[in-house]
Amino acid sequence: MNYNRFSPYLTVIFAITIFVFVDIACANTKKVKREQKNSSLENISPLEEEVTIPEIIKLEENIFQLGGIKIDKKKKSVSINGVINMSDGLVEYLACSPKGKLHESVLSLNAEPYHIQMALLLLGLVPGDMPLEFQGAPQQPCGDPVNIKISWKDNTTAMEYSPEDLILNIETKKNMDKPDWVFTGSKILDSQFMAQVEGSIAAIYHDPFALLDHRSRQGADDTLFYANKNILPPVGTPIVFEIFQETDLKVKKRVRCKKNDK
Repeated sequence: MNYNRFSPYLTVIFAITIFVFVDIACANTKKVKREQKNSSLENISPLEEEVTIPEIIKLEENIFQLGGIKIDKKKKSVSINGVINMSDGLVEYLACSPKGKLHESVLSLNAEPYHIQMALLLLGLVPGDMPLEFQGAPQQPCGDPVNIKISWKDNTTAMEYSPEDLILNIETKKNMDKPDWVFTGSKILDSQFMAQVEGSIAAIYHDPFALLDHRSRQGADDTLFYANKNILPPVGTPIVFEIFQETDLKVKKRVRCKKNDK
């Protein structure tokens, strides 16, 4: 049994109880020590600060705040504020935290990956149980399916796009083909939650440490995708990043992983 896949659940059992049974909740403070990463991984500096579980605050009926994240129980969604980080150039991530690989991420989100993981688990999403073997692996990532929407204001006009609209395939000169996005849930490595260590939230180039990934096999190519300058607003533009639980049974069946899913 792969106990690493169950570890994130254990960290939020108390928070889930509070989320269900109280209006304004304070989770017991629990600290996640982020130390220097395994020597087999590259280009990560030691992260010595500690991350706490924030209190869960009820804002209104069915809407809760968890750190920098809003959880909508009725819509089955979480929303996170952020900014446009890149509007042109080669990218490997749709979204990272401010401490992630911003030199190759379209968006920077103002939330801790650990807190995003908690929020998605609180909605009832289940991460994949067959993590990728390495970055750029040809496998199709596993996990509960999600829909992602990114929105911002252009003067007074509200703009909303799917992830693939913001990504350009350099070979076809068209938008990225619409893939199925899944909640992979990152990995525990040497007692560290790697999405938190690396700041990886949503991968375009398949990444076992990201919280979210897509199932297109094109995700194994790190030279293919660029930020779509034809659509993206200027760097620094505020955005809202929303993750919705997929309810379509056909999609759920389509993304269900099998032991020989490679």
